[in-house]
Amino acid sequence: MDLEEEVELLSQSRLSGLVKQTQALSLDIHLVHLAPAYLANAFDRTLFDLHIVEVNDGVEDDLIKVEHLRIIGLEAGSKARHARNLSDLTRMLEGVQDELSLRSVYLDISLAQSSTSSSDVCTQVTELVKVCEEKGIRVVYEAQPQGMRGIDPWFSEDFHRRQVDEKRRVKKE
Repeated sequence: MDLEEEVELLSQSRLSGLVKQTQALSLDIHLVHLAPAYLANAFDRTLFDLHIVEVNDGVEDDLIKVEHLRIIGLEAGSKARHARNLSDLTRMLEGVQDELSLRSVYLDISLAQSSTSSSDVCTQVTELVKVCEEKGIRVVYEAQPQGMRGIDPWFSEDFHRRQVDEKRRVKKE
């Protein structure tokens, strides 16, 4: 079953009531343009996973709709091609003007210590962080599972905590 068939099944399911009640979701970025309306309404509470090797797989348009992005498959010891992909992602974010919705980017905690990163990866992470700061995007470093590609997304405790805090803040106002 391909991704479009899975989304069609989601559209016909009774999940829409549950999605309204969720505080946080985690989905693959490729669902952005295929998501049924009830999922699209939860994008502000969704952490989208983008594997570093898939940066150039037509995700540029999806980045405009995403508020929270987790870059997976990139860590301190990553290969030079991953650094090139990160550079491409940084250029994509840099090129988006007013319509960018991105509020946070999640990176592996090993990337927080630039001295342990390969020079290519370190340079590109520094560039990404600089662009994020210029655009008011928060960068969050947290432990990410290794070798999890192709299965259910790893739930981010930090993202969930931030979503709960945001919901409380909004209720107080």
